Amino acid sequence: MSVAHAMNTSLKARKMRLRDLDLPQSESMLSMIKTGRRNVAPDIAPLLASKLDHPAMYAALASVATGGVAVEWLDGKYVDHHRAAVKEMCLDELQTVTSEIEKESAAKLPAAENESEHKRRRQHLLDVMDGLCWIWTYVGTQCEEYGFSMQSIAQEHHQLLKSRQWVSE
Repeated sequence: MSVAHAMNTSLKARKMRLRDLDLPQSESMLSMIKTGRRNVAPDIAPLLASKLDHPAMYAALASVATGGVAVEWLDGKYVDHHRAAVKEMCLDELQTVTSEIEKESAAKLPAAENESEHKRRRQHLLDVMDGLCWIWTYVGTQCEEYGFSMQSIAQEHHQLLKSRQWVSE
């Protein structure tokens, strides 16, 4: 998802206009970002994300910052964002991914895999990424539906990870 599309999605979800963002950028500059004619400046990206506090915007900005390595916010033609539909899809994907991870060998050295096994492993990783996207969409949908700040949830989660010593910083 592009930043422009995410910005439009986020503004619509928040029932906000560009002037409501109160950012140190002109409304004209924000309009160009919203229409995809300008990129988001690195110093404005965190402010924009925080003001909109929407999963689509977080995902789009992460994608830009990492050159496309980020979890996607699922909003395509065949995605129903009703919380029950997202829950069902997330559970279905997690069951599929769990089953696939259980089947995938971790004992075989990478150099010992043949071309067919290597292709299968690549497909396996793509399937696992589907699961990540559905988890992200589930968390985002729950935050949206129940009025939680995704930023606040992410910050609290980071503190939990630190307390468990699963991350060092």
